[in-house]
Amino acid sequence: MRYRVNNIEIRTESAAKPIVQKSKYLTDWILSREVVEEGLDYGCGKLRYSAAVERVCRNLTLVDSDVQLSRCQIIDNQKTTVIQYATATWPNVRLLTVDDFFEDTRQYEFILCANVLPIIPDYDIRNLVLKSLYMSLKPDGDCLFVAQYTNSFFTKLKNSPYAIPHLDGYLINGPKRKSYFGILPKRKIESLSQEHGFLIRDSWTEGQSAYVLVTK
Repeated sequence: MRYRVNNIEIRTESAAKPIVQKSKYLTDWILSREVVEEGLDYGCGKLRYSAAVERVCRNLTLVDSDVQLSRCQIIDNQKTTVIQYATATWPNVRLLTVDDFFEDTRQYEFILCANVLPIIPDYDIRNLVLKSLYMSLKPDGDCLFVAQYTNSFFTKLKNSPYAIPHLDGYLINGPKRKSYFGILPKRKIESLSQEHGFLIRDSWTEGQSAYVLVTK
C-alpha cells in the first residue's frame, strides 16, 4: 500500500521481508494446526509465510496491495511477481488486492495477519482492515495477529533526528528512507482486537514479537 502522511509518501511494500527471513517459530506454529477448508494470508508480502498457510488449508487466499502483487521482485531466488509465483506454485490459490478484499464475502477458518498492523500509518485504514478481517472470519475460526514490537533497530530509529511521532510509532522522513513503524506490544493488539469485536483466544510473546490469537 501507499500512504501520504504529513506530505510524506510511505511505501509499505518496501517493508516486506523475503522468505529466507521467515520465523521458524511462527512457521512451526502454523504447521502444527489442523487442516481447514479456507485459509487467508492477509498482507502476504513476499510470501514469507504463505507456503506454511497453504499446507494447513485446502483453499488459500493471498491479499496485498496491487503494487505488491504485481511488481517484479525477487521471490524465493526468482525474479518474478507474487501473482506469477503463487499461481505457478499453488493450484488452490486465489489472489486479491486489498480493495478487492474489502468487497469480498468469502469467510475463513484460519487467518494470518503477520507484521501488517504495525506498518499501517493511517488510523482509518487500520480500523477498516480490522473490521474486514472480523467480517471475514468464520464463527469459531482463528485469526492470528503477529507484530514485532522491539529490537535494537527500532530503538535506533526512534532516536533518529528523522523520526516523527505518529499514531503508535514513528514516521521516518530521512533523505533515503521514508517509512512508518508502529510499536504494538501484546496488550495493544489485544485492545485493538477487542475494540473490533474479536474475542481473545490466547496471547503470548516469543522473542521480539507479540502473538494474539482471536476468534469471534
